[in-house]
Amino acid sequence: MTTTATAPDTELGIIPDPSFLDLVNWMLTDRARYRETLVDEDLQQMVLPRLLGIAMACLFAYGLVMWVIVASTGTQLGFMTGAASGRPGILSIPLGYALGMIGAVGICLPSFYFFALQCGFRPTLRNIVIAIAGGQALTSVFLIGILPVFAACILGAERLGGGPSMLATWTSFGFFLPLVAGLIGAAEVHEWFTGLAATLPPDARARREGVVGILGLWSTALYVVVAPVLVYQLLVTFGRIGF
Repeated sequence: MTTTATAPDTELGIIPDPSFLDLVNWMLTDRARYRETLVDEDLQQMVLPRLLGIAMACLFAYGLVMWVIVASTGTQLGFMTGAASGRPGILSIPLGYALGMIGAVGICLPSFYFFALQCGFRPTLRNIVIAIAGGQALTSVFLIGILPVFAACILGAERLGGGPSMLATWTSFGFFLPLVAGLIGAAEVHEWFTGLAATLPPDARARREGVVGILGLWSTALYVVVAPVLVYQLLVTFGRIGF
């Protein structure tokens, strides 16, 4: 199957119908164009499902790779199976991370909207959703980027004669990789908050200049707390169901 490139709109400097590959490419190489696409109201309805698709696909792929690593290293995940030892089904980890990370966005969405109002902005709910989804998609893409490095570390530890306890420790660390990659998405959401400050009138901008950065950090910190809790609960649920 061949992909036909869409001619860019020379007036706006953006592509009228960006594909999945266009969005991923801009995340990695042209962050300014990526942000410009997200704020274009004519494209938001088209781009939003693609951002969610990118995030879901990357998180699901990460979960599959983690399951393979768990199976190959013999790591026991008793907290998921409800027993002293055991290994969950192949879909438990992918579903736990894909649904948990995206679900946390929905849980935190009212708070994001409230924080934006406190900053003096008047964004639409769709603007909030597209900004958060853009940060989550960016996190997921970078998660896939650092995953091979993690897998190489596991392989190196095994080749150097690492025992089961060492491999289990390294594997357990892999479950926290989304938090590491999440720093990229958190920075993007914070950039979105501070970027909105430029749209305020000069007098309002001067009054709220300090609170914008603080509320931006607080909103991302809220997501960092909610997402791991939800992911953990889903891992336990799916693991004990036997997916």
